[in-house]
Parts: sequence; C-alpha cells; structure tokens
Amino acid sequence: MVTSTLPDATDDLLQRSGETDLPETGEQYFLISLRATYNGSEEASALYRDLIFSAVGASELEYALFTDFCLFQVPNEIVPFEDISPGGVVEGDICFSVKVSDAADLLLMVQENGGPAEARSWMDLRP
Repeated sequence: MVTSTLPDATDDLLQRSGETDLPETGEQYFLISLRATYNGSEEASALYRDLIFSAVGASELEYALFTDFCLFQVPNEIVPFEDISPGGVVEGDICFSVKVSDAADLLLMVQENGGPAEARSWMDLRP
C-alpha cells in the first residue's frame, strides 16, 4: 500500500542525505512511501525477491526500480533483500528518477516476480 508520495523530492532528498547527485537534466526524484504485509506461507521472503516495482507515466516509459533509481542512499529506504516472515510488515521508501513531464501522472506497478502481466497491480500516485 502506498502511504504517501513526494513527486518532486529532489531538493528534500539532497538536503536530507547530504549527497549532491542530481538527477539527469529534465528528470526529478519521485519518492514513494510504502507499507507491505507479507501474506505468504513460506518461512521467509524478501520483498524485492518476490515483487517487481516499476513506475509508468504519461510518456508510457517504464521506470524500473533497479535502473531508474535515485543516485544515493534514500533515507528510510526499504532494505532490498531483507527476509520477512509470514505476517511481517515492511515499511519504507523507494525512489525513482523520472522525467519531469511524467511525475504528475505517475502510476506504480507491482508484479510478482515471474508472474503473468495480467496479475499486475497498479497504484495511482497522483496527489
């Protein structure tokens, strides 16, 4: 579940992290706060191992979390491969570097790793 968004998080993230890695020209950092509960029955599972996160904007360009990420450690970032047990809750942030023109209409896509495209979940990130 998306708990909050910060569509133009560039200045905020740069200030909080102390880093100076700016997004590419014409792009901005888009911060998404998530809360996920693991409902599986296996002993443990890592959120990023089981799920694929990406974002899509009006340009129909797909931003992948592992290729279009913010260029530094995001405060409160979800630990990518930390195992969680059944019933466990993961909370934190993910960050994409997106075109400025896509930020206003961005959607978050979540899909089970290896799962069919028809099983994708879409979340509206518009404020």
